[in-house]
Amino acid sequence: MKKTKGRMRGILSLVLAMLLTVTMIPAQKVLAEGEAAGSTAENTGNLTFASFESTDISHGEVQWKNGDADTWHTQTTTGDVTATNVRIVVKKNANLGQHMALRINGQDILQTNLETLKSNEGLKLQADGKYQFEHIGFSSAAGGSGGEENPPQPPKPPVSQGIEFVLEGNARDKFGEMIAAGNDANNIYVKVNEDTSYQKINDLIKSKMVTVSQDGRYQFADSVKKVSLYVKYDTNYMVQFMPNVAGMGFSENAPLVLDGSGSQHIQIDKKVNTITWAYDDVRYGKDAYLEHGTAEIIAVNGTPVAQLPKDPDNFAANAGNKDGGHFAADPGAKITIKLTPDYGYQLSGVQLNGGATLEAQKDVSTFTFTMPDTSVHFKGIFTKSEDAVVTTGNTVKNAAIANGANATNSGNLELKVSDNTNYNTAAATALVSDAVAAEAVDLSLNQVVSKGNGTNWETGITEFEKPITLSLALKDYDANYDYTVVRNHNGKLTALDTTAINGTVSFATNQFSTYVIVKKEKSKTPVYSTEANAGAGAPQTTFSQTTKELLDAIGLTAAEKKAIANGANVNVVLNVNVKTLTEKEAKLIESVIGKNKMAETYDINLLLQIAGLADRNITDPSSAIGITITIPDKFINTDTSVKRVYRMVRIHDGKATVIDGTFDANTKQFTFATDGFSTYALVYEDVAATTTTPATTSPKTNDTSLPIAWLLLLGAGLCGCMAVTLVKKKIK
Repeated sequence: MKKTKGRMRGILSLVLAMLLTVTMIPAQKVLAEGEAAGSTAENTGNLTFASFESTDISHGEVQWKNGDADTWHTQTTTGDVTATNVRIVVKKNANLGQHMALRINGQDILQTNLETLKSNEGLKLQADGKYQFEHIGFSSAAGGSGGEENPPQPPKPPVSQGIEFVLEGNARDKFGEMIAAGNDANNIYVKVNEDTSYQKINDLIKSKMVTVSQDGRYQFADSVKKVSLYVKYDTNYMVQFMPNVAGMGFSENAPLVLDGSGSQHIQIDKKVNTITWAYDDVRYGKDAYLEHGTAEIIAVNGTPVAQLPKDPDNFAANAGNKDGGHFAADPGAKITIKLTPDYGYQLSGVQLNGGATLEAQKDVSTFTFTMPDTSVHFKGIFTKSEDAVVTTGNTVKNAAIANGANATNSGNLELKVSDNTNYNTAAATALVSDAVAAEAVDLSLNQVVSKGNGTNWETGITEFEKPITLSLALKDYDANYDYTVVRNHNGKLTALDTTAINGTVSFATNQFSTYVIVKKEKSKTPVYSTEANAGAGAPQTTFSQTTKELLDAIGLTAAEKKAIANGANVNVVLNVNVKTLTEKEAKLIESVIGKNKMAETYDINLLLQIAGLADRNITDPSSAIGITITIPDKFINTDTSVKRVYRMVRIHDGKATVIDGTFDANTKQFTFATDGFSTYALVYEDVAATTTTPATTSPKTNDTSLPIAWLLLLGAGLCGCMAVTLVKKKIK
C-alpha cells in the first residue's frame, strides 16, 4: 500500500510538472510579445520621443499604437517607435506642459491638432513622415472643477519663487550677452512695482533686484510684486512670448505686465527667411501650394545642398522632397533651384514674390535667384500649355498628338512634319499588300520647356518606351483607298497598325525619323480599332472590352451598320482631359461623396468614327462600357494601416452618381463601368486595413488565464483518472 501511494504521488508530481511547463510556455510567449510591442530600443521609427519635462503620468500621458490591432502604449522614455497613431491623455484638472511640442519637418503641429490628439483614436500619422515629440510633461491645474479640461497653461512655480522670465530659443545666448553689455537696440526694458520709468534689465541685475542663471532664467527679488516689460530687438531676431500674449510686450505703450508669481517664457530666435512650397494647400497654406510641377533647391552660393554645414538650430532644412520644401536662406544668398513643370505645363514667368528674379541656367528647368530680405513661396508659377505642331510640304496639312506624357514628363512636345521627296519608298511599299502609291515624310519630336522669359530649352527626342498616338490629316486623302504607315528608324522598317478614317491616318509610335504613308486598295473587310487619348495631366485610360463589344454597347444606327457591312473601317476613341469644375458641378459632387476625398476631375468623352460617315459623340450608350484608368502616383496609398477605396463620381444630365469599381494594386489600375460620358471626379476613401491573424498567434489581450484554467482542469481530470486506475489495480 505504501508503495502504491508513493508511486501515485510520483506520477501525480510528474503530471503536474508537465502541466506547469505546458501552461508557462504560452504565458512566457505572450509576455515577450508584449515587451517587444512597447520597446523603443534599437528601433528607427517614424515617431521620436525627444525629451520629457516629467515622466510622472499622474496628470497625463502620451500614448501610441502601431495599427488597429495594436494596443495603446504609454511612453515614458526617450527613443524612436514606429506608430500609426499618437494621442494625448490629459487627466482630470491637468494641463499640458507649456513647451510641449509635436513637430514634423520642424513645424510644431501640436496646437493645431490638439483636439484630434485628445480624441480616442488620436492623430493618424503619415507613414512616411518623421515626427518628434518634445518637452513632454503635464501639470496640475489648481482650481479646476467639474472635470473640465482647461486650456494649456504654463506650469506655475511655487509662490515663494516670485516673478521671473525665462529666455529660450536659438538666439538666447547671444541676446543674453547683449543684455549684459547694456545694448540699446537688443534688450529687455522693465519697470517694477510703482516705478514710473523703464530701465534695462541689466541695471536691475547690477542692483541685485534681479538674479540671472546660466539657463536664461531672470528672477526678481521677493520685494517685486509687479513687473511691466517690453523687448526691443533689431531685424536680426524674432521674438515671441510663450504662451502668446496677443501682441503685448513689444513697446513701452503696450507692455507685458506680470503681477503674480510665475514664469514668463520669451522665445528669441535668429531671424530666418525661408523658401517654402508644398504639393497640397494644407501643409504650408494656400500661398505656398505648388501645383502642376515640382521644386528642388540644388545649391546655395554654388555649394551643393548636401555639402552645406549642418546647423542643429535650423528648423528649415528641407531642400525638397515628395511633400514640398522649407529651406532657410540668408538675404543675398545665390539660390540654385530646379523648377520642373508637369507635362502640359510651363513656367509662367521669372518674377517671384519679394522681388526675386529667376535666371535660367544651362541645364533644363534650372534657375538661380538672389534671396531677398523676405521669405519666398511658390504659388501658381506653372500654367497650362499645349503641344505644338509645325507642318511643311504637300503631304500633311496638320497633325495632333495624344498621350504625350509617354514621351516626356515635363513641359510640352513640338512635332515637326516635313516632306522627304528624296526618300526611296520602294522597300516600305513592298511591306504593304495591294499598295498603289507612297509618300515619305520626316517626323521629328522635341521636348520644349520654357525659361519663363520667352525662350525655351529644346531637347530632341528620337525614341522612348511607351508610344504616343499621332494623327496626320492628309492633303490628298482618298476615301476610296486604305492607308498604312511604315516607319524607318535606324534602317529598320516596321509597318504600323494604322487607322484611316475621314481624311486622317492615326498610329502609335515611339520612334522618330522617316515615315512612309502607303496608299493601298480598300479591303472589303472592315478594320476595327480603338484609341484612348489622355490630355495634359490626365491619367492613362483604356477600354476593358474589345472593339466589337464596344460597338454592341454603343448601339449602332442602321446607316452605321450598313457602312460597316460594306467594309468601312471603324474606330472608337476615348478622350480624357483634366477639367475644372463649375460651381454647380462642385456642389453636385460634394452632395454625394460623403467621406470620400476629391482627387481629380476629368472630362471623359467617347467618339465613334466610321469611314464615310460623320464622327458621332456618344453620350448615352445603350449599355455600360468598361473603362480602366491608371491612378496617378500622388493618389496611391502608402499607409499599410489603411486600405484606399477608389470610386468615380459622374455628373450626367444634371445628376451626380457614385460609381464603384475594382482596383488592382499591382498595376495601379481602377476599372469601372459607365453608361454616360461627361464630367467625372476621381474620389477615394481610406478605411482600416483588415489583417488575418494566424491560428498560432497568442491572444490579443495577452491574457492566458482562460487557456491555463482549461489545462489545469484537464490535468486534474487526468490525475483523477490515474488515481482511480491505480486503486482498482490494487484491489485486484
